[in-house]
Parts: sequence; structure tokens; C-alpha cells
Amino acid sequence: MASALHILDLEIASSLRRQRVFRDRRNPLDEYSDGEFIARYRITRYIFMELLNEIPSKLFRSTTRSHSIPPTTQLAVALQFLATGTFQTVVASAHGISQTSVSGSVTAVCDGLASIASRYIKFPSESRQRVIQESFH
Repeated sequence: MASALHILDLEIASSLRRQRVFRDRRNPLDEYSDGEFIARYRITRYIFMELLNEIPSKLFRSTTRSHSIPPTTQLAVALQFLATGTFQTVVASAHGISQTSVSGSVTAVCDGLASIASRYIKFPSESRQRVIQESFH
């Protein structure tokens, strides 16, 4: 009798599990006009594509699942989060992904941006910095 109840409990539990739903991922490059794109992500499409080409290895995640988030979506999610300063749940809803996926995407993109920052951000040498400081007085 106890084993029959256990089997019944297992059947009920398995029937209550939600079926995983995989949504079609929208491509922000195709979805928005140039003006809307800049308003959402604070960069042009050209710079978006340049960033995507610069940091792709940070955005490809090895997964045992077949529905990983494409690098384009990860970059769009992270840039929208950074550009707007809104909650991750709001960005997640806008892109049809979970909040934890937004968090992972932001981390991956920020790591990628940090790895290429030295190519684009240049600080003055010590002597040049002194000259700049003296020019303020």
C-alpha cells in the first residue's frame, strides 16, 4: 500500500512540473530603427557590431543545453542594463529571458569590456599628467 502511494505521489509530482518553454530570441539589430536602437543601448549599430566582434569569446558559454543565449542578445541585455540603470528583471522581461540570465550576461560583457579596455582607454604618462595639472593653475 505504501509503495502504491509513493508511486502515486511521484506521478502527481511529475505532472505538476512545468514544461520548459523556449522562446524565439529576438535580434535587437533587426527589431529597432536606428533612433530606437541608440535610445535603448546608447550606442550605434556599428559600434554594437564592433563590440560584438571584439569580445565574442567572453559571450560564448559552453552549455549542456541546446538553447544558450546568443552573443547578440547577451550584449544587448548588458548594454541596456548599463545604459538605463534599471532593474535586471525589467531588462529580462524586455528580452524574454530570466533575471539570472541577465546577471550572467552583464558579468560576461563587463569582463569582455574590461579585457579590451586598455586598447581604447589611455591614461597620460606621469610627466604629461604634471603638465596637465599645471595648466589648470
